[in-house]
Amino acid sequence: MALTAEELQQLADAIAAVGDAVSLDDVGDALGYRPILVTDIEQLLFALDLRGVKVKEVDDAQSVPDCLAAVLGTARQLRALHSRTPTVSEIAHHAGLSERAVRMALLFATVMSRS
Repeated sequence: MALTAEELQQLADAIAAVGDAVSLDDVGDALGYRPILVTDIEQLLFALDLRGVKVKEVDDAQSVPDCLAAVLGTARQLRALHSRTPTVSEIAHHAGLSERAVRMALLFATVMSRS
């Protein structure tokens, strides 16, 4: 069941009230236990971006989109070097990120590629 445009706006307003930078946990807390679709999450993240709110990983100082750039760049370098797909732990080690941050960036890329 998709959220209505009004529900998405209310969620975005509530999350934006937290500040200019919010964690993924803040977003999850605002969503609660609602049945939502991937497109709802995409629209919510887009609405937050329009308000100038950055969604940050809980454990890391970088925002998820910023981590994504580092993750993808590192993954490309490691793939070229080793002729295989690198592991999450290899990417994390070489990018200077936590494994959780790498996983969140890859999940973010997956969600964004569905649009």
